[in-house]
Amino acid sequence: MKQMKEDNILREERKFFLYRKGIIWVFGIFVFIFLAYFAYSFYQEKKAKKTLSQEKRNLLAVNYVKDENDAFRDSDGDGLYDWFEELYPNLDPHKYDTDGDGVSDGEYIRQKERIEAKNRFARENPGEELTESDKIARGLYMALYTVYKKEGKIDDATKQKISENVADYVKKIPLNGKIYLREDIKKVEDTKKNSFAYMKKMKELFKEYPIKTSEIMLIFKALKEGEDVSADLDRAYKKYKHYREALEKMEVPRIVAGRHTQLLNAVNQIEGAFRIMKEKNKDDLMAFSSIVQMSDIFQPLIDAIKHIQTYFEIIQEKDAFQ
Repeated sequence: MKQMKEDNILREERKFFLYRKGIIWVFGIFVFIFLAYFAYSFYQEKKAKKTLSQEKRNLLAVNYVKDENDAFRDSDGDGLYDWFEELYPNLDPHKYDTDGDGVSDGEYIRQKERIEAKNRFARENPGEELTESDKIARGLYMALYTVYKKEGKIDDATKQKISENVADYVKKIPLNGKIYLREDIKKVEDTKKNSFAYMKKMKELFKEYPIKTSEIMLIFKALKEGEDVSADLDRAYKKYKHYREALEKMEVPRIVAGRHTQLLNAVNQIEGAFRIMKEKNKDDLMAFSSIVQMSDIFQPLIDAIKHIQTYFEIIQEKDAFQ
């Protein structure tokens, strides 16, 4: 009897020992999994924070900058292209904030232009809203009148110069009312995480909004009498409007911000052209400008997409980030 009790006690102790050992093993496995997951997450986070290597940055610079006069060079990243800053003696294309007042050169110029435009318009046209045709008509009148008052005549050279200025003006009208600068883009660091997030989103947009050169013909068809393309114009307008809005909201790695801005401006101009052409009472000058600009807009559009695709290829190369 006594032996049986001792055997039962031993069995119970063995069961408790095995139970305790099992709990320890389960707890150990749980701790191991937790530590492994933590280590993996830390590794992934550290990997994602790696930035684009200098070697790849240099390679992108070679692909992006064709020569020293590249129209999209912005050496100090202030949102103004170098050639534009060189027009102002008080700005330095190699300094983000030339005068050190805490406001970037890009924002300084935009504030100045907004104030000047507002004051000039209020002074010259109190309570009046002018179309682009009205603006250029008044501008031409004042230019011709000023020359005539000063010289007593308008010679052929003056006529030629004024004609060239008008042609240049027509080719550069912001069709959608705005020209974007790099300053307008939501820029983020050139980390692997940001770069691949940008690539994924852009590839989705390229697929969702394919560029069709046949859409140019809609602009020309809209001027033909008897040919109703209003539904097609409206669809094209909405397509490029949504495309522009998506591009405007994106977070863009700094190194590709210039090309993103180029793409955004091209899409914005195309949207503006379709908006103008679908209006029933369209401004004749704006309609003419849309025709003139459309053939030139698609080239920078395709060029921007090509360079962004080059960026995608480079960031996927081995050891692109460090």
